[in-house]
Amino acid sequence: MGIGSRVHTGDLYAALIGVVFGTFSSYIVTNALIEVSFNRWFSVLFGTGFLFLGGLIIWRAHRQKGWSTVAAEPAAQHSRTMLHGFAGMIILSGLFCFLLEKDWFCNLSPIIKIPMYSLLGVSLSFALTFAFLDALNLLHEFRLTGLKAAQEDAIPLGPVHTPAQICALIFGSLLLGLIFGFFFGSLDVEDDSHTHVKLMEDRYVCTPIAAVLGLVTSVVVRRLGGPYRSAPSTMYTTVGSMDKEEVAFFADQDV
Repeated sequence: MGIGSRVHTGDLYAALIGVVFGTFSSYIVTNALIEVSFNRWFSVLFGTGFLFLGGLIIWRAHRQKGWSTVAAEPAAQHSRTMLHGFAGMIILSGLFCFLLEKDWFCNLSPIIKIPMYSLLGVSLSFALTFAFLDALNLLHEFRLTGLKAAQEDAIPLGPVHTPAQICALIFGSLLLGLIFGFFFGSLDVEDDSHTHVKLMEDRYVCTPIAAVLGLVTSVVVRRLGGPYRSAPSTMYTTVGSMDKEEVAFFADQDV
């Protein structure tokens, strides 16, 4: 299915999921940025989690050998490079979490503060997006366990299974995180009063943008995955039609 083809029911489901996730991520990321700025233990917890997540992404990018196939090599290399770049940003965000302290950080100039919060916003958005993606893939796989595959060696394909879809998700996460972090730092939400006026202003601006961006990203990712699969038999690909490296990519294991 191309990006410009006619609208299907699956596009509407994808759009709904994107709007809900975009709105949800706006609240989660903003609240997480507040806690990282105010709560020392929370910032240490997030910093440790970011360092672990960055290392995990690098490890998984090298483990998925399916991206080294000749047919998919350009897109695979591009996806892997983007994953490495995001992993580096997440690790850097983890280091920033250990440096955040409200007593001195609020006095920094916007030139320093906004890029740091933008980087933290990107890392939080990236982590939230791919945590949601893993949960969605697990749900999809669980739903298919009750269906009988056409062949015994069939492998279920998840909603996101191509390098192009990964690139679209990474780009969407990047934009979301930049928007959250930019407005959070620009409005000085971390220096908000007990009335939370600045927090409400931040949500008033970011939530609609996040909903629209989530909608667009979700529909694009869905269309990059190929035609809509309505029959159970088309939800599988068989080992006989794939080489060993492709099996390793879809099964997320060495062959």
